[in-house]
Amino acid sequence: ITATATRHAELLTSAGIDYALIDITNWPGNSTVTDVAVIRPTQILFEEWYRLREQGKPTPQLSVWPCSPAGSNTWQILLDTI
Repeated sequence: ITATATRHAELLTSAGIDYALIDITNWPGNSTVTDVAVIRPTQILFEEWYRLREQGKPTPQLSVWPCSPAGSNTWQILLDTI
């Protein structure tokens, strides 16, 4: 995971990309599937890039665009987790 996240950051920053948006608008509710497909991978990316930044390695800034219609809870799970 660390090698992949590092290489990903290197490729993006070398291409001049300094901002990445994670689109989670198709995942309005939290479930086991949402956790496995969206929440945990997003958390891991944030954690890995945070570690790289602590080591002085550049990474793009990250932002998450969650689905937030009435009754949605994915945005809250993201806030609590990340």
